[in-house]
Amino acid sequence: MAERDPEKPAPDLIRGGNRFSEKIMLKQRAKAGRRSNENPSRSGLRGRFEVAPVMAALALAALPGLNAMTSDQLVAFVERKLTAHGVKKIVPEKEHLAEAYRLFDRGHHIEQIVEQELKKFENTPADIPDDIDKSVSEILVKEPALRWIDAVQRIAQRKVEP
Repeated sequence: MAERDPEKPAPDLIRGGNRFSEKIMLKQRAKAGRRSNENPSRSGLRGRFEVAPVMAALALAALPGLNAMTSDQLVAFVERKLTAHGVKKIVPEKEHLAEAYRLFDRGHHIEQIVEQELKKFENTPADIPDDIDKSVSEILVKEPALRWIDAVQRIAQRKVEP
């Protein structure tokens, strides 16, 4: 077996007392810390309620029996803790509510239009090309990584496009 060059880092995952994955996590935590310090106004929760103490209380209180709780018990537990710490739902300002309403109203109208247009095509037979198998094979020869269903979609798309 050849000896390892002492100038090169060890090939294993442990370097400098930390596992490679631990180093990555430490770097990510450091970046996250810098991001939150760079622009404290980015947090939409700031000024409304402080999340960290609530989450800490939840974590400490839940540790002993967390795995023993059912889903319903866990939800009830979290709701009790949030209520105990004064956390409430936040209702956005009127202009945000109005914008959300406009988007939902527009979406509803678009859905109605799409449904009406789809009804026009319910009983319309598809004009399937006679040489669809040949066309799919030709496409797959040119692009072997392509799925056959994607080739069929391309053929159908060509028919629709002018």
